[in-house]
Amino acid sequence: MDSSIFKVVFVGSTRVGKTSICIRLISGAFQLTAPTLGADFMQHKIVTRSKRVINTRIFDTSGQDRFFGLSKSFFRGANVSVFVLSFDEVESLEKLEKYVETVEDNCEDCLHYLVLNKSDLAGAKEGDLGISLEDVEKTRSKYGFEKVYVTSAKTGEGIEELFLDIGDDLEKELAEPIPAPTASTKLIADEREEEKGCGCCNL
Repeated sequence: MDSSIFKVVFVGSTRVGKTSICIRLISGAFQLTAPTLGADFMQHKIVTRSKRVINTRIFDTSGQDRFFGLSKSFFRGANVSVFVLSFDEVESLEKLEKYVETVEDNCEDCLHYLVLNKSDLAGAKEGDLGISLEDVEKTRSKYGFEKVYVTSAKTGEGIEELFLDIGDDLEKELAEPIPAPTASTKLIADEREEEKGCGCCNL
Protein backbone atom coordinates (compact mmCIF):
# COMPACT_ATOMS: atom_id res chain seq x y z
CA MET A 1 0.00 0.00 0.00
CA ASP A 2 1.35 3.40 -0.97
CA SER A 3 1.88 5.91 1.85
CA SER A 4 0.93 8.96 -0.23
CA ILE A 5 -2.26 10.75 0.80
CA PHE A 6 -4.08 12.53 -2.01
CA LYS A 7 -6.18 15.59 -1.34
CA VAL A 8 -9.67 15.51 -2.88
CA VAL A 9 -11.93 18.57 -2.71
CA PHE A 10 -15.67 18.60 -3.35
CA VAL A 11 -16.73 21.94 -4.83
CA GLY A 12 -20.10 23.42 -5.73
CA SER A 13 -23.09 25.46 -4.69
CA THR A 14 -25.08 24.79 -1.56
CA ARG A 15 -27.84 22.15 -1.64
CA VAL A 16 -26.33 20.11 -4.49
CA GLY A 17 -25.60 17.09 -2.28
CA LYS A 18 -21.82 17.19 -1.84
CA THR A 19 -21.95 16.03 1.77
CA SER A 20 -24.50 13.31 1.01
CA ILE A 21 -22.27 11.93 -1.75
CA CYS A 22 -19.32 11.80 0.67
CA ILE A 23 -21.40 10.09 3.36
CA ARG A 24 -22.77 7.60 0.82
CA LEU A 25 -19.21 6.78 -0.23
CA ILE A 26 -17.93 6.29 3.33
CA SER A 27 -20.92 4.59 4.97
CA GLY A 28 -22.89 3.19 2.05
CA ALA A 29 -26.02 4.91 3.35
CA PHE A 30 -28.03 7.98 2.40
CA GLN A 31 -28.31 10.80 4.90
CA LEU A 32 -29.94 14.21 4.67
CA THR A 33 -27.57 16.86 6.01
CA ALA A 34 -27.51 20.51 6.96
CA PRO A 35 -25.42 22.93 4.84
CA THR A 36 -21.69 22.61 5.50
CA LEU A 37 -20.10 25.45 7.47
CA GLY A 38 -16.60 26.07 6.17
CA ALA A 39 -15.46 22.54 5.36
CA ASP A 40 -15.49 19.02 6.70
CA PHE A 41 -12.95 16.36 5.89
CA MET A 42 -12.76 12.59 6.05
CA GLN A 43 -10.26 9.86 5.24
CA HIS A 44 -11.04 7.24 2.61
CA LYS A 45 -9.13 4.37 0.99
CA ILE A 46 -10.00 3.82 -2.66
CA VAL A 47 -9.35 0.32 -3.97
CA THR A 48 -8.59 0.67 -7.66
CA ARG A 49 -9.66 -1.74 -10.38
CA SER A 50 -6.17 -3.26 -10.20
CA LYS A 51 -6.66 -3.71 -6.40
CA ARG A 52 -4.16 -1.05 -5.39
CA VAL A 53 -5.11 0.97 -2.29
CA ILE A 54 -5.09 4.75 -2.73
CA ASN A 55 -5.25 6.88 0.42
CA THR A 56 -7.30 10.06 0.16
CA ARG A 57 -8.33 12.90 2.42
CA ILE A 58 -11.65 14.26 1.18
CA PHE A 59 -12.56 17.90 1.87
CA ASP A 60 -16.27 18.69 1.65
CA THR A 61 -16.30 22.47 1.16
CA SER A 62 -19.19 24.82 1.82
CA GLY A 63 -21.25 26.12 -1.07
CA GLN A 64 -22.51 29.13 0.86
CA ASP A 65 -21.28 32.46 -0.51
CA ARG A 66 -20.34 33.74 2.96
CA PHE A 67 -17.83 30.89 3.31
CA PHE A 68 -16.39 31.13 -0.20
CA GLY A 69 -13.22 32.91 0.95
CA LEU A 70 -12.61 30.17 3.51
CA SER A 71 -13.37 27.40 1.02
CA LYS A 72 -10.70 28.76 -1.33
CA SER A 73 -8.03 27.98 1.24
CA PHE A 74 -8.96 24.29 1.03
CA PHE A 75 -8.45 24.23 -2.74
CA ARG A 76 -4.72 24.86 -2.37
CA GLY A 77 -2.61 21.80 -3.01
CA ALA A 78 -5.54 19.65 -4.10
CA ASN A 79 -4.81 16.63 -6.28
CA VAL A 80 -8.45 16.12 -7.27
CA SER A 81 -11.40 18.48 -7.56
CA VAL A 82 -14.94 17.16 -7.89
CA PHE A 83 -17.38 19.81 -9.14
CA VAL A 84 -20.93 18.94 -8.15
CA LEU A 85 -24.07 20.20 -9.88
CA SER A 86 -27.66 19.21 -9.13
CA PHE A 87 -30.53 18.58 -11.52
CA ASP A 88 -32.78 20.83 -9.42
CA GLU A 89 -30.35 23.70 -8.71
CA VAL A 90 -29.93 25.97 -11.76
CA GLU A 91 -27.61 28.19 -9.70
CA SER A 92 -25.10 25.34 -9.44
CA LEU A 93 -24.55 25.46 -13.20
CA GLU A 94 -24.46 29.26 -13.27
CA LYS A 95 -21.71 29.33 -10.62
CA LEU A 96 -19.59 26.55 -12.10
CA GLU A 97 -17.35 28.95 -14.03
CA LYS A 98 -16.44 30.80 -10.83
CA TYR A 99 -15.59 27.55 -9.06
CA VAL A 100 -13.50 26.19 -11.92
CA GLU A 101 -11.51 29.40 -12.24
CA THR A 102 -10.93 29.62 -8.48
CA VAL A 103 -9.75 26.03 -8.19
CA GLU A 104 -7.40 26.43 -11.15
CA ASP A 105 -5.98 29.59 -9.58
CA ASN A 106 -5.20 27.73 -6.35
CA CYS A 107 -3.83 24.36 -7.44
CA GLU A 108 -1.67 23.11 -10.27
CA ASP A 109 -2.00 19.77 -12.08
CA CYS A 110 -5.31 19.04 -10.37
CA LEU A 111 -7.54 16.32 -11.83
CA HIS A 112 -11.07 17.61 -12.49
CA TYR A 113 -14.35 15.64 -12.41
CA LEU A 114 -17.87 16.89 -13.15
CA VAL A 115 -20.84 15.41 -11.30
CA LEU A 116 -24.56 15.92 -11.90
CA ASN A 117 -26.32 14.79 -8.74
CA LYS A 118 -29.88 13.88 -7.61
CA SER A 119 -30.72 11.66 -10.56
CA ASP A 120 -33.30 9.94 -8.33
CA LEU A 121 -35.64 12.95 -8.42
CA ALA A 122 -38.73 12.52 -10.57
CA GLY A 123 -38.25 14.22 -13.93
CA ALA A 124 -34.52 14.74 -13.42
CA LYS A 125 -33.24 12.77 -16.39
CA GLU A 126 -36.03 14.19 -18.56
CA GLY A 127 -34.71 17.70 -17.89
CA ASP A 128 -37.86 18.86 -16.07
CA LEU A 129 -36.16 20.25 -12.95
CA GLY A 130 -34.14 23.16 -14.33
CA ILE A 131 -30.91 21.54 -15.54
CA SER A 132 -30.80 18.98 -18.33
CA LEU A 133 -28.05 16.51 -19.11
CA GLU A 134 -27.71 18.24 -22.48
CA ASP A 135 -26.96 21.56 -20.71
CA VAL A 136 -24.26 19.93 -18.65
CA GLU A 137 -22.74 18.14 -21.65
CA LYS A 138 -22.24 21.55 -23.28
CA THR A 139 -20.55 22.77 -20.10
CA ARG A 140 -18.40 19.63 -19.95
CA SER A 141 -17.12 20.34 -23.43
CA LYS A 142 -16.51 24.02 -22.66
CA TYR A 143 -14.29 23.32 -19.64
CA GLY A 144 -12.65 20.16 -20.92
CA PHE A 145 -14.07 17.63 -18.46
CA GLU A 146 -13.69 14.10 -19.77
CA LYS A 147 -17.23 13.04 -18.89
CA VAL A 148 -20.30 13.83 -16.78
CA TYR A 149 -20.94 11.50 -13.85
CA VAL A 150 -24.68 11.25 -13.24
CA THR A 151 -25.11 10.36 -9.58
CA SER A 152 -27.58 9.94 -6.77
CA ALA A 153 -26.51 9.99 -3.14
CA LYS A 154 -29.90 8.47 -2.34
CA THR A 155 -29.66 5.38 -4.57
CA GLY A 156 -25.88 5.27 -4.94
CA GLU A 157 -26.01 5.58 -8.72
CA GLY A 158 -22.70 6.59 -10.29
CA ILE A 159 -20.77 7.11 -7.05
CA GLU A 160 -18.72 3.90 -7.16
CA GLU A 161 -17.81 4.56 -10.80
CA LEU A 162 -16.73 8.12 -9.96
CA PHE A 163 -14.36 7.03 -7.21
CA LEU A 164 -13.02 4.04 -9.12
CA ASP A 165 -12.08 6.41 -11.93
CA ILE A 166 -10.50 8.83 -9.45
CA GLY A 167 -8.53 5.98 -7.90
CA ASP A 168 -7.37 4.67 -11.28
CA ASP A 169 -6.27 8.14 -12.37
CA LEU A 170 -4.37 8.70 -9.13
CA GLU A 171 -2.73 5.31 -9.55
CA LYS A 172 -1.40 6.51 -12.90
CA GLU A 173 -0.01 9.58 -11.12
CA LEU A 174 1.94 7.26 -8.79
CA ALA A 175 3.35 5.23 -11.67
CA GLU A 176 6.22 7.59 -12.44
CA PRO A 177 8.36 6.35 -15.34
CA ILE A 178 12.10 5.93 -14.84
CA PRO A 179 13.73 8.78 -16.77
CA ALA A 180 16.03 7.86 -19.65
CA PRO A 181 19.68 8.75 -19.03
CA THR A 182 20.67 12.14 -20.38
CA ALA A 183 23.95 12.90 -22.14
CA SER A 184 25.37 14.41 -18.92
CA THR A 185 24.46 11.42 -16.73
CA LYS A 186 25.96 9.07 -19.32
CA LEU A 187 29.18 11.12 -19.34
CA ILE A 188 29.43 10.92 -15.53
CA ALA A 189 28.85 7.17 -15.66
CA ASP A 190 31.58 6.77 -18.28
CA GLU A 191 33.99 8.84 -16.20
CA ARG A 192 33.33 6.65 -13.15
CA GLU A 193 33.98 3.52 -15.18
CA GLU A 194 37.28 5.05 -16.36
CA GLU A 195 38.23 5.84 -12.74
CA LYS A 196 37.55 2.24 -11.73
CA GLY A 197 39.67 1.07 -14.65
CA CYS A 198 42.57 3.31 -13.63
CA GLY A 199 42.45 2.00 -10.10
CA CYS A 200 42.75 -1.58 -11.29
CA CYS A 201 45.76 -0.76 -13.45
CA ASN A 202 47.60 0.83 -10.50
CA LEU A 203 47.39 -2.33 -8.42
